[in-house]
Amino acid sequence: KQGSLRKLLDNRYKELSWRDKIVNLCYIADGLVAIHEANLVHKDFHSGNIVNHNTSSSFITDFGLCRPV
Repeated sequence: KQGSLRKLLDNRYKELSWRDKIVNLCYIADGLVAIHEANLVHKDFHSGNIVNHNTSSSFITDFGLCRPV
C-alpha cells in the first residue's frame, strides 16, 4: 500500500512511469464516473482522498460529504 496519491506524487513522482501515471488517472476517472452515475457529487475530491493500492492502482475514498445531485 502506497498511501494517498498526494504522498505518492510527493515522494515518487519521478520514479513513476508514464504508464503508471496514466493507469492511475484512468482508475480515478472510472471512480468519478461511477460516483456521478449514482447521481452523487463527492464534494471533497482531492489527491489526499485518493488511496493507492500500488503504484498503478488508485481508489477514491472519504465519501462523508457525498450528496445527491
